[in-house]
Amino acid sequence: MSFIKRALVLCSSSAIDKFSLKCNVLGDSSPVKSWITAVVRRNVHCCSIMLDEIPDSFSLPYSLSTSATMNELFLEMQCVLSLPPKINFSSLEILTLQDVTFVESHSTQLIFSSCSVLRELFLDECNWVNPKVMTLPH
Repeated sequence: MSFIKRALVLCSSSAIDKFSLKCNVLGDSSPVKSWITAVVRRNVHCCSIMLDEIPDSFSLPYSLSTSATMNELFLEMQCVLSLPPKINFSSLEILTLQDVTFVESHSTQLIFSSCSVLRELFLDECNWVNPKVMTLPH
């Protein structure tokens, strides 16, 4: 795992067009979050994150939730997704959420309202614990 971190941090001069991560978290999610942060700092355009074996919840890294260069995001994780208080997906055009659990409707409303240029939205096997009305901005 330290090899991955070194590769992402030391080769930080060039932008990353596509990044895909599929792994088991098995407890401590801080290494995964540091990899995601390193990729976002390299102006990733397309990011795919598939996480398994997450104990309870996964907190979306602040850097990912405010990326100005990401056009496409795919999140697959069988757990509760915790969001930072501020989200700004200003360049996000395609969003796919799979197997994600939201504890409240406010979380999804926060995501959707931050996607000002969203063209495609895919929700697959997502769960809402306390569902309420959700609206998508025009």
